[in-house]
Amino acid sequence: MATLKKGPLGDIKGKIGNLVARTLNGKTVISVRPLTYNKTKSKKAALARNKFKVAVKFCKYLNSIQLLKLIWRQIFPRCSNIFNKMESFNISTSGKRTPTLQNIITPPPQSNKFLIEPIINEIDFNRGNITGKFINIDWHNFPSRNYDYYLIFVVLYYKPKIKKHIYFDIEHFIMHADIFSNKKKFMLKTAGINKDIFKNIIIYSAAAAFDKKNNMYYCSFTSAVGFDLSK
Repeated sequence: MATLKKGPLGDIKGKIGNLVARTLNGKTVISVRPLTYNKTKSKKAALARNKFKVAVKFCKYLNSIQLLKLIWRQIFPRCSNIFNKMESFNISTSGKRTPTLQNIITPPPQSNKFLIEPIINEIDFNRGNITGKFINIDWHNFPSRNYDYYLIFVVLYYKPKIKKHIYFDIEHFIMHADIFSNKKKFMLKTAGINKDIFKNIIIYSAAAAFDKKNNMYYCSFTSAVGFDLSK
């Protein structure tokens, strides 16, 4: 350990290669930086680490969905890492073990310059099927014939009945929406994940539109609804 007298640039603090400088009793002390640090054991710090891990896993999955990735990139064109942008909006709303109903799959309205209204509601989950209704919107006043519409569902299964390190699992579905048809309802069959091992589910949904003329994407805000699978 060594001390350093105050120079014209003031006190030195922080890392310098494998050394670290800090102020101790009014003196600048330089010592070898330890290879490892003990984790803070406070409940607040532990919760922050857990929420961060949950957000990372959730956003890695969102970032793997090409349509969502394109939407986020268009809304944040100056962002060099879209995954980090998704993560920044999802850390604070994540839970200790799993995402919550407050997590999002599309950018929030206050950041979204390409916002459209949701086109579905009354989402339900029954026997592995996602059902819902199309909202009655006056499409005559909307330039929708140049648009392709899609429904995006991210389905989160959580609270496994058997205690393991996997606290939740995710799957997603993208469904083309023909808004000019006379259909009032829709049904989507889910598959792929063993739903019997989980106690709860959250369905995140959003509408997306692709403007074929201008090659641009629009999206709605995220809606989320939860269900108890044990009932």
